[in-house]
Amino acid sequence: MKVFELAKQLGLETLDLMDEIKSAGFVVKNHMTVLDEQLISNIKSLLSKKADKATSKKKKVTKKKVAAKKTISKKVTAKKVTKKVNTTITKAVVKKVSKAKATKDTKTSSVKKVVQKNKIIVRKKSEKNIKPILNAKPEDNSIEASNAKLLEKKEALNNDLRNTKFAGVKVLGTIDIKKQTTQTPSSQYAARTKGLRPGFSPDVSAQSTVPSVNSFDKKREVKIVKKEITKTTTGPGEVPKFSVSDFRKREVVFPQRRKKILSQKDFKKTLITESKSSKRIVEMESEISVAGLAAQLNVKPGALIKILIKNGIQANINMSIDFDTVSLIVPEFNFSVKASVKSKDDVLSEILTTDSTQSVTRSPIVTVMGHVDHGKTSLLDVIRSTKVTEKEAGGITQHIGAYKVKTPSGSYITFLDTPGHAAFTAMRSRGAKLTDVVIIVVAADDGVMPQTIEAINHAAAAKVPMLVAINKIDTPGANLDKVKKELSEHNLVSEDWGGENIFCEISALKNIGIDSLLDSLALMAEMLELKAFPKNSGQGVVIESFLLKGLGNVANILVKDGSVKVGDYLVVGTMYAKIRRMLDDTGSVIKVAKAGDPIQITGFDSGVSIGETFYVCKTEKEAQSLTEAIEDAVIKEETLLYSSDPENILAQLEKNKITELKVILKADVGGSLEAVKVALEKMKTDEVAIKVLHSGVGDITENDILLGNTTDDVNIIGFNVKANSAGQKLAKEKSIDVKTYSVIYELLDDLKAKLAGLLTPDKVEKVMGQVEVREVFSVSKVGVIAGCMVTDGKVQRNNKARLMRDGKMLHEGDLSSLKRFKDDAKEVAQGYECGIGLKDFNDIKNGDTIELFAVEEVKRKLVLEQI
Repeated sequence: MKVFELAKQLGLETLDLMDEIKSAGFVVKNHMTVLDEQLISNIKSLLSKKADKATSKKKKVTKKKVAAKKTISKKVTAKKVTKKVNTTITKAVVKKVSKAKATKDTKTSSVKKVVQKNKIIVRKKSEKNIKPILNAKPEDNSIEASNAKLLEKKEALNNDLRNTKFAGVKVLGTIDIKKQTTQTPSSQYAARTKGLRPGFSPDVSAQSTVPSVNSFDKKREVKIVKKEITKTTTGPGEVPKFSVSDFRKREVVFPQRRKKILSQKDFKKTLITESKSSKRIVEMESEISVAGLAAQLNVKPGALIKILIKNGIQANINMSIDFDTVSLIVPEFNFSVKASVKSKDDVLSEILTTDSTQSVTRSPIVTVMGHVDHGKTSLLDVIRSTKVTEKEAGGITQHIGAYKVKTPSGSYITFLDTPGHAAFTAMRSRGAKLTDVVIIVVAADDGVMPQTIEAINHAAAAKVPMLVAINKIDTPGANLDKVKKELSEHNLVSEDWGGENIFCEISALKNIGIDSLLDSLALMAEMLELKAFPKNSGQGVVIESFLLKGLGNVANILVKDGSVKVGDYLVVGTMYAKIRRMLDDTGSVIKVAKAGDPIQITGFDSGVSIGETFYVCKTEKEAQSLTEAIEDAVIKEETLLYSSDPENILAQLEKNKITELKVILKADVGGSLEAVKVALEKMKTDEVAIKVLHSGVGDITENDILLGNTTDDVNIIGFNVKANSAGQKLAKEKSIDVKTYSVIYELLDDLKAKLAGLLTPDKVEKVMGQVEVREVFSVSKVGVIAGCMVTDGKVQRNNKARLMRDGKMLHEGDLSSLKRFKDDAKEVAQGYECGIGLKDFNDIKNGDTIELFAVEEVKRKLVLEQI
């Protein structure tokens, strides 16, 4: 029930009921507030209690009034007595008396007695004379005999009241009625004198007799306060009472405000001021909108657009303008421009410490590159005296490894082993950029191969010196001269042939020529004069990232300058982590890493990007500032990449037409994940492509299965990882196929076959037969039927037909009917007659030729570029 409905039910005003509810401590917003049953019950109970209290008080007052009015007629009324602190006035109301000659003496004597005993009394105070309140004349009407008796009873009652209530007060004067006059209702209100306080309304009716006041002390100040008068029903001929006091009170509470009229001298002229030059600066990033620039210049956008158009720039209010354009425009408004956001380079220059005064010799970083299965990892095994090759799946390297090796001369060399498979191009490119020297490994029995050429190109692009190691010289098919000749075609000429490149002939399996190779590397490093500055802030490159159980996200990094200590903050891209533990390439815990050291870091929230440059900060505040600057730079690059250029939009629309093979990819390490992902993205044509929906490092989990379940025709693939127990259970429940691979060849071949299945098959026409039209029949409700003779091949009901006339094709379409005599036929062989109807075509004539053919679909082969 709502508030106004309850008020209507209880017979109360809505506002009164709301006041009662609020006074009881309940909250109501308005008359539409809904009240529950418990609240309604409480309100009714509260109102019932208040009504009982009011009834008990009213009964007591009624008894007093009845006792006072037992002897008074209903036609005689008494004025209420108003009490204040300094004033008490008792005003007697005299019933109207009509003049009558027969009872004049009786009336006069009765009135005099009443007037003498009805006196105005005030509490003791400094006496003042009060002017007569009213000089009213009684009406000249006749008086009934009963009125005299009533006046006598009134006189007795007033005496009793005066004796009981006003004992001890001083009598200031009496009311004297000298003369009675007839007063019209309209003259009652004009009869008020100056002695009456504005708003004071004596109880004077149209037929009442009003006494006058005299003999008051002028020094006495009497305040007459009018109390609220009980409303009575006015009779015929009576004028309703007008309360002046209510009107006066309203004027006092709500005074009317008068407008102050200012003279001409009070007005001040507007001063045109100009802000300080230090405040007339436009702060912006690399770009700012026209509306934003106008707001900073305090001009309307339209005025700014006019200036831009004047300078040859067709702009609108939402257009963004660059820093150079703003620098050209703002001087016209007496402003200058300032870049408010610092670039990545600015933050780096502030945070990173550079001290080139103290330098030390650092160990060289050497990358081993070459074609797959040419012995790169075997060479490192001999140098490190390990068996890494046996651990790699399929005997090929699928990760980029970093190792620090001590040479017989006592110096240290850091080796990077990159995969040789075609899919790991990104790893080889990254290895070439990280290194100081590149070793190109070529098998003596195999010669220069595609990945060998690719490795040479990567090293040449990075401008890194190359050393050639011709491996497998102990094999029967080794041909050193052939290898040297092939390498010379790619600008790698041996010193024996008058070139500048060092060639080392080795056998990794039999440990032949390894010491000579290490000596050559030490000589090249000495010639390069590699230096490091230990006091600089540490910098380097992330060479690998993966997920380890119990450790979380792990990153293998290579320090290129400065030093890295436990407790520093490592910033990689848009994330940073505090270094709490460091491991070297042997798994030993270290506290400080110098330039050239490969180390392992833990503590990242997510996997870091391979090939990212890392920076070392001393405090978290510096790391956070640098991260924000890098993030801003990334956002700007993405904004430029995905701009609303029409060509980009058209390219995106064309891309949407390509059929995609959806893949969820998980791998053991970040490097392998990146390599596989790049290889999959290259497997595309104009019609089909592979789309990697999600990729990550670690086992296949429930989340991967759930993602695959929400996507149609998705392939969940794991490379060197498997699905965990929860993932296997969920995949079995959802009937989702999960495939894992340990060799990249198998992974790529399977996906290539699936991608080929998405190609739209080619449609090939196969001629089935030929017929000659001998007669044409017109059949009602059927159309034209051609009577034909099969001259070649055969005719089938599902064949398509091509009508030829004089060597020109007139129609091509389906058959509507094929009959042998009157029966439908599925097939008619050569030498037989048949009836043929063409669908939606009737222009058939004698001598026309109809060719019958079928369209067959042939699977297409997927032709991809070399990965």
